[in-house]
Amino acid sequence: MLDAATLVLDVAAPEVWFWAGRSVVLLGFVWLAWRSPLLALLTWFVASPAGAYWVPRYNRIELGVIVLAFLLHELRKKTRWKKPELFEWLYGGWCVLIALHLIWLSQDPAYWFRLWLDAFVLPFGVYLIARERTEPEGFGGMRSALLLLGLLVAGCALIEQIARVDLLPSPQGLRSIYLNSPWLRVNGPYPDDVVLASIATFLLLFFLPAAFAPAEESAGRGRVLMRGVCLLLGLAVVFTFSRTFWGIVVVGGVTFLAATGKRFHRLALAGVLLAVLLAAALLYRQADSSEFLRERVLNPANLYGRVATYRTVWEMAREHPWTGVGFGNFTAAAWSRPAQPFRGVLPVDQPHSGYFLLLAETGLPGLALFLLAFGCVLRPAVSLFRRSPTAAGAGLAVGSFLAANLVFTLLLIPGVNHLVFLLLGILVGRHRSGAVGKPPG
Repeated sequence: MLDAATLVLDVAAPEVWFWAGRSVVLLGFVWLAWRSPLLALLTWFVASPAGAYWVPRYNRIELGVIVLAFLLHELRKKTRWKKPELFEWLYGGWCVLIALHLIWLSQDPAYWFRLWLDAFVLPFGVYLIARERTEPEGFGGMRSALLLLGLLVAGCALIEQIARVDLLPSPQGLRSIYLNSPWLRVNGPYPDDVVLASIATFLLLFFLPAAFAPAEESAGRGRVLMRGVCLLLGLAVVFTFSRTFWGIVVVGGVTFLAATGKRFHRLALAGVLLAVLLAAALLYRQADSSEFLRERVLNPANLYGRVATYRTVWEMAREHPWTGVGFGNFTAAAWSRPAQPFRGVLPVDQPHSGYFLLLAETGLPGLALFLLAFGCVLRPAVSLFRRSPTAAGAGLAVGSFLAANLVFTLLLIPGVNHLVFLLLGILVGRHRSGAVGKPPG
C-alpha cells in the first residue's frame, strides 16, 4: 500500500508542483494588483511573453485580475471620471457588435468568445489603466517596463540568430528564410516571427522620437539607453526577415524625420533615400544570381495568393454586405465555395488582412466602426506630433499597427493588442493632460 502511494506521488509530483507554483503566482498577482494595479500591469507586461507560453490562460486570468482590481480602486476613490472619448464610444459599440455576432452568427461561439475577451475586451482594460495613470511616476514606470520588454524581445531574437537556439519551439520553430540558408526567421519569446516583428516594430517606433528628441526634453542617460534599445530592436526586426515590417520601420522613421527634423536631418534623409534607391537598382540587376532576392524580395507567389484571397473576401462582402458571414466564420465560408486562383496561385482560408477579415465577417458596419474608432484616437497624435515625443512615438506605433493590418490579421492577436492599447492609453492620457511637459516626454 505504501509503495503504491509512493508511486502515485512520484508520478503526480510534477503536476502538483506545477499547480502549486501556479497558485503562488496567481496569489502574488492578486496581492500586487490590489496594492498597485499599474505596477501589477507593468510586471505582467514584462513577464507575459514567457508566461503565456508556459502557463495556459496566463494572460486571461492575470490580466483579468489586474483590470478588475483597477476598476475596484477607481470605484473606491469616489471620483467622477472624465467624459469618455469618442474612441471609447465607437470601440465599445464595435465590441458589442462582435458580441452580437457571437450570439447569432458564429459557428463556434465558445472559442471565439474567448478570443473576443482576450483580444478586444481585456486590451481595453489595459488602455483604461494607462489613460488614467499619466502622472510622472506612472508614465516613468510604463516607459521603464517597455524598455525592459524591448531588451527582452531584442535579446531573445539576437540569441536565436547568433546561437541558433530556439527559445520557443512551439507552435512555430525557427525557420530558414529559404532552403539551406544560414539565416533564420527568429520568433524570440513569441509564437511566431510575425508577432515578434510587430512587437519589436511598435516598441522601436514608440522610443524613436524620445531617443532623438532635443536634449532639454529628455534626460541624457535615458536618451542613450533608448537609442541602444532602438538599435537592438531594429536588428530584431531585420532578423525576422519580414518585408512588411522593414517597410513600416522605414516609413515610420522617414515620417518622424520629415516632420520634426532640422534642415540638416532632412537633407541627410534625402541622401540616404537616394542611396537606397540606387542600391536597389543595382541589386535588381543581380537578382538572378541572388537566392535571397529571388526568394524573399522578388518572389510574387505570396502576392498572387493574397490577391486570390482578397477576391474571395470581396465576393463574401457582396453577398453579405451588412452582416458579413459571421465573426469567426471566414474559414468555413472560404471552404464552402469553389477556389478561384489568381495567376495559378490558389486563395487560402485566412484573409491575411485585418480589414478584409472585418469586411468579410462583420460586413460594412463592423469595418466602419473599427476604422472610425482608430481614426478618432489618432487625432491627438497629429496635434501633438511636433510638441511631444511621447505622443509622436505612440502615434507612430499605433499608425504602424493600422498599416500592418493591411496584410496581417494582427487585431486577432491578444499579445499585440495589449501593447497597442497600452500605447493608446498613453497617447490619450497625454492629450487629456493638456500640458505637453507633464508627464515628461
